[in-house]
Amino acid sequence: VDNGVTPAEFDFSKAVLVNRSPFETDTARKRLSNATQELMYNLPEGFYRDVASHCDAVGYGSVLPALRRWFHPADLTITVLGDAALLAPELRKIPGIAEVRTVNYLAE
Repeated sequence: VDNGVTPAEFDFSKAVLVNRSPFETDTARKRLSNATQELMYNLPEGFYRDVASHCDAVGYGSVLPALRRWFHPADLTITVLGDAALLAPELRKIPGIAEVRTVNYLAE
């Protein structure tokens, strides 16, 4: 967070968001889901339709201030699905991981 992202990381991420946006509206089901979410979350009409142009308008210089304002690593939650006996010990070795909690996916 302190140093932000590199210009190459920014360009790559922006390209991914812009280039995948057509696939977010390519079926009637997705368009209906998008329209429903726009209503549920009070998003502007056409929010999902216009996401590529909005992403394309974002400049590299605006990323670091936004990152510092909204991204707080201490508040992150990481979800991993797999064999807890194998994964939990390795996850505990990662610097900054405060807690590893195992939840049985079969439990209610």
